[in-house]
Amino acid sequence: MRKYILLNLTGLLVFFLFTCMFTSCGKSGKSKPETEESSKPKSGGFFKWLMPFASARDKDARIKCVNNLNSIGKATMGFTVDNGARTPWNLIPSQQRNHFGSNYNLTVGSIFGLAAMKSEVQTAKILISPCDKGRFAANEKVQEDWRNYNTKGGNPIPHDGLSYGLCFGGDFQRPATVVAMTRNLSTDDLATAGWVGAEDAKRGMAGLQVGQGQVVRADGSASVSTSADLGANGKIIKSHIASRGGTSPFGASRTGVILPY
Repeated sequence: MRKYILLNLTGLLVFFLFTCMFTSCGKSGKSKPETEESSKPKSGGFFKWLMPFASARDKDARIKCVNNLNSIGKATMGFTVDNGARTPWNLIPSQQRNHFGSNYNLTVGSIFGLAAMKSEVQTAKILISPCDKGRFAANEKVQEDWRNYNTKGGNPIPHDGLSYGLCFGGDFQRPATVVAMTRNLSTDDLATAGWVGAEDAKRGMAGLQVGQGQVVRADGSASVSTSADLGANGKIIKSHIASRGGTSPFGASRTGVILPY
């Protein structure tokens, strides 16, 4: 019975879509003579009608991406709590040896490949953004090999299956600082970067346009972002730079980032 109902609903949906298509494309009327202008193909119509659905899909993907960043922020905080309030990129030498062994190298893959970070992250699924379809296949491979990754053992996570970067200035005792973000930054510095679109072959993400990105801050707030948030005077980065305190030996929070390339 359920299968029968689903087939009927599918049929009704298809009928509805074709009805809308022919209705939108056939409004010119038969009484008017066809001219050169009227015979030209018209843009819009059925595809214009579908645009709100595409927009809703893109918005949903960005929301899911924000949720991933929220999870990454919590995972990094969990690591920090267990390591004297220090993030993976701000460890003292003895902590570096404990987590990295002889393979101390601050890359996105090496940090997420730490045994303690993997324990917090739990799954590679949150390391891929729904807005980053070009890396889906590589992330599936990362999921398959998840148990084998171990930075201390010389086997960090490969970058081609990751969508997020990390900020050296992220400090959980500096709540306004940025901890992680989508990888589509134009530079490796939040003080000079903007969000690039899908047309950027190296840094672009298929589901994000120019000026669109996502971030998570140390206070736990994960959100969609625009280029107005970035730069030395950006809404988010200005507060990030002004942050003081925490475990960092520096004054103003650093804005340099590491991205999965």
